[in-house]
Amino acid sequence: MELVNTKTDITETQLLLTKLKILSIAWELNIEHKNKIVWKILKFISGNNIWDIFRLSGIKEYIKKELENIF
Repeated sequence: MELVNTKTDITETQLLLTKLKILSIAWELNIEHKNKIVWKILKFISGNNIWDIFRLSGIKEYIKKELENIF
């Protein structure tokens, strides 16, 4: 959380991934998903730290929409 609070150039995608990581930490993130790409991203988020997650790039808009629908 400190990283997100201190980072001045956080992107919308990084914020979305942070929210998903928080759900994962709270054991509220179900990584099962019908879309294999979304499933792989959720699995990656669940098993990695925020520094690695922030390196994710090139997430297409339709995948972002799918990730947003998880909330």
